[in-house]
Amino acid sequence: MGQRLYIVTSPQDVSAIYKNTTTLTFDEFVRDMMLSFGASEEGVRKMWKSPRTGGTVGSLHKVLAHAGEDYYRQQFHPGERLNDLWTNIQDRMSFCLQWCTITGKNEFSTQHDIKTVSLMNLCQNALLSSATSAVFGDRLLELAPNVLKAFIVFDDESWKLTYKLPSFLAKDMNKAKQQIFAALQSYFALPRRERAGATWVVDVLETEMRRIKLEDHDIAALFGMPFWV
Repeated sequence: MGQRLYIVTSPQDVSAIYKNTTTLTFDEFVRDMMLSFGASEEGVRKMWKSPRTGGTVGSLHKVLAHAGEDYYRQQFHPGERLNDLWTNIQDRMSFCLQWCTITGKNEFSTQHDIKTVSLMNLCQNALLSSATSAVFGDRLLELAPNVLKAFIVFDDESWKLTYKLPSFLAKDMNKAKQQIFAALQSYFALPRRERAGATWVVDVLETEMRRIKLEDHDIAALFGMPFWV
């Protein structure tokens, strides 16, 4: 209450706002979201610590919070890294949609050569499981096979996080968020050799986070945001 809200409708103004990274910035919003996802105050402080002078990849003169944006751009910019990721996702989706794999929760009934399925469940399984395994490798879903159920609940209820509803009004959202966090924390607590197959941006960001001495707790919380997005 008591805050002024500006709604920008002109494409030219929207473009100018996104280009103005000095007087207009998303940093405070991003910091707040990091804390909301469970990162510690110290962990968030380290993400905005003085620009780095060392590291394993580019963007060395930016704080890691900003360098991370560059890493995501490098991953998803058209080229070899995006092609490899997309091929991985496509292969996994193709497997999920094979006749023999459409079973279990997706299937309502089978009669001869006909299967009756929930289209929503089928799409959720094909899209979410394929993308999750392509990004993190197979180990995350092996450790927490129910994490995608939690993700679906959290995605539906996440507006309560954005609007900061009190916990007694957001029990389902908080429970789902905690399940996602626990799965990611278990994942990042494992040695890398036991969770091979992660995509480039996950490996690079984890390397840089550990270089600035982030704990598994903070790493899991900070990866919770892009996992949701």
